[in-house]
Amino acid sequence: MLYHRAPAFTECLKETQEGLKWLFQTRQIVLQLAGSGTLAMEAAVSNFLRTGDKALVIRGGKFGERWAKITQAFGIETVTVDVEWGKGVDPAAVAAALDKDPDIRAVYATASETSTGVRHDIEGISKVVRGRPDVLLCVDAITANVQTITTNVEKPKCVTITKTDGASCVTPKPPCPTQSSCRNLSTVKVTNYCGCDGIKETTICKTTCKTSSFPPSIPFTWHVCG
Repeated sequence: MLYHRAPAFTECLKETQEGLKWLFQTRQIVLQLAGSGTLAMEAAVSNFLRTGDKALVIRGGKFGERWAKITQAFGIETVTVDVEWGKGVDPAAVAAALDKDPDIRAVYATASETSTGVRHDIEGISKVVRGRPDVLLCVDAITANVQTITTNVEKPKCVTITKTDGASCVTPKPPCPTQSSCRNLSTVKVTNYCGCDGIKETTICKTTCKTSSFPPSIPFTWHVCG
């Protein structure tokens, strides 16, 4: 085990941070949290809202309900868009709720509602929120495919939480050969993340299907863009 102040750990952390930027297609720092998914959800509430603020929560399953319980626990005035279990939210309902209450400062959504198996229309929600610069979009993407979220979310001010052993399935692997020795490299174009100044292209090793600098396994990641 590496001592957390050891030079080798510093290099490992640096490599992990760079790899996570590639994974989320962002130039922003991706925060790494050691804890449960609920911890990451709480961090996405307590670090961006204050007691008395107002938030909109999309509630269509157990994890949408969890967003509401967390916001209420922190003293946030919670407005909900309730969706029948087993169905996805209509972005128009989110737009209507935001139009009705201009004091709402954040929207909390679940990309993949594990309790029902429904994939909510995060792309549609992000387009609704994008036109409201004072509103933050927070997405629980713990059981959602990271590529789907990073491709479809079109919002420069957003928070995404995910988990390495969730849908991302990121586990420790041997490092890719360096560019000087690897003969199976390919430069590919990548989709920008939520409209920010993301990475335009990257080098992929077709043998290991990952970049030459990919992060080792970590518990949770928390990406803040914009």
